[in-house]
Amino acid sequence: PVRGQEPADAAASFSPSERRPRAPPPVCTVSWFRRADGFEVFCNRDERKTRGLAEAPRRFDVESRAFLAPVDGDAGGTWISVNDLGVALCLVNDYQAPEPVGPTTSRGLLVRDLATAATVEAALDALARRPL
Repeated sequence: PVRGQEPADAAASFSPSERRPRAPPPVCTVSWFRRADGFEVFCNRDERKTRGLAEAPRRFDVESRAFLAPVDGDAGGTWISVNDLGVALCLVNDYQAPEPVGPTTSRGLLVRDLATAATVEAALDALARRPL
């Protein structure tokens, strides 16, 4: 065959995975925009198509702290929150991380548990004490 041209039966000599690249895993993204009076957070949650719809953000009152967060339709956790002190948390998937060994905490429940932190430092301290 001429360079750059495939023989008519070339497709038959490749497996389906070689003909079609594998789709990348879904990607969650988080962006923020600083403003003079604070910030805005934007998040998309690209998940598997079979996952249930999330509930709209609602108010939670826990430990004398209020926070807003959407609720996952399948597991009841959340991936993003902001509390009454302005502490915002967001946790997205890391598909390149090794599989965890041993007991783990649901990502969605982790964000809910940390949503009451009074400061970013307090959230990071609480996170460091968690068995992840």
